[in-house]
Amino acid sequence: MFFNTKPALSAIVFSSVISFTSLPAFADNLIEVYHQAVANDAIFKQAQADWLAAQQDIPIARSYLLPNISLAAGAFENYQNFTTDASFTHNGSYASTSVNLTILQPIFNWKVWASLRSARAGVKAATANYYYAQQDLITRTVQAYLNVLQADDILRLTRANKAALAEEYDTAKRKYDVGLARITDVYDAQAQYDQARAKEIAQVNTLQVSIEALHQITGQYYHYLDGLSDKGIPLSAPQPNDIEIWAQTASKQNYQLQAQYYSTIAAKEQVQVEAANFYPSFGIQGSFSDQRQFDRTLTLTDPPHNENLVQQLSAIGLGVNWDIFQGGNVVASTRQARYQYASSSAKEQTVSQQVVAGARKAFLGVNSYNAQIRADQLSVKSAQSALESSRAGYNVGYRTLTDVLNDTTLLYQSEQALAVDQYAYINNFVALKELAGTLGPADVVKLNSWLTKPINLEADEKITTDGNTKEPRQPTTSTAETTLPNTK
Repeated sequence: MFFNTKPALSAIVFSSVISFTSLPAFADNLIEVYHQAVANDAIFKQAQADWLAAQQDIPIARSYLLPNISLAAGAFENYQNFTTDASFTHNGSYASTSVNLTILQPIFNWKVWASLRSARAGVKAATANYYYAQQDLITRTVQAYLNVLQADDILRLTRANKAALAEEYDTAKRKYDVGLARITDVYDAQAQYDQARAKEIAQVNTLQVSIEALHQITGQYYHYLDGLSDKGIPLSAPQPNDIEIWAQTASKQNYQLQAQYYSTIAAKEQVQVEAANFYPSFGIQGSFSDQRQFDRTLTLTDPPHNENLVQQLSAIGLGVNWDIFQGGNVVASTRQARYQYASSSAKEQTVSQQVVAGARKAFLGVNSYNAQIRADQLSVKSAQSALESSRAGYNVGYRTLTDVLNDTTLLYQSEQALAVDQYAYINNFVALKELAGTLGPADVVKLNSWLTKPINLEADEKITTDGNTKEPRQPTTSTAETTLPNTK
């Protein structure tokens, strides 16, 4: 929908919450990463430069309403050679100076006034875009940071799952060696382990790609980052917990929408700018001229003598400039500006719909993941109990290795779902505040308080084959490996 009243631009003071003083050699928490993003992100630097450049449009447009003063001056050495009818020839030289001063003060120029109004709206649009760029930098930094944490969490879970499957493989092999298991159990365990190893390799790549994405924003590579604690994150519904209030707030305060609103106003004024090319302009014009010649020889006098000449002229008056016909340029340009205004109005409506829909989606996402995380926590506990029960049953012979492998995979999937949903909750929280136009550095500080667990990214990036991720021992070569044991 269109705005009926002019929305107010509320400045976001980013430096008041987080001090940009000394930066460490490498950052290990979200606040320090955000520091470096502000200092190094090329997208934000471009937005800042665009905003500063756009601010000059107002003084540029205003300059055409102010007096225009021009001065031209020169000093010359003149040489003359002339002959009269009486065959009198004279050669000589003299010095001269010239000073010309012109002043023009516009009185009426509708195009200039329309251009000034368009420039003012354009600067407001650029300011809104700059505020959006500030919020977008927070969003991109948080998302990139969380993507690294999520990739690392999934990698650690994948390795834990791989280690558990390696143990199950070893158990199956030992039982098979003494005739307590079938060879199919060994093959199943080996297949599950190989699959986990393939997932580990893929997840290491995902982590490395995520680290590169964060480096693109901050210009830094990180060996350590603070991650989510094992206790998880504090869960709460959006405040206020009313989707209509958030949608209404987004429709009034979203900076992308405000930028488009003022861009539409600028496009509307541009119609007047183009139409004003047909109107006459009036101005007061004044000029002053001083011409001097020194030691000029006057040969036509009797007797000939040298003389200094001074000539001064001044004038003032009302001038008019009117381009009556310009080959249809004004009509076509005005028509084009009207179409551009219609296009900008339609785009404003589209942005408004997208912003409101996005705010609703993010609000629902926060509440949905809030409930989903609680369900994931119960699912992890249930999966842990199921795995313990399966292992105990397998050890006494009433559960199969397939049951153990399935429950091991189920626990891994439940833990992965919990990790993914926690990061999705945070991302939806950030998206909701950005769409509502309320996202700021205080939110970075709040999110950083949830990150208390140090993570060694340098170690996690490596594909390990020892410790908790050891390779399973291979079955010994025997005829029994290719022959199913007799279970009758």
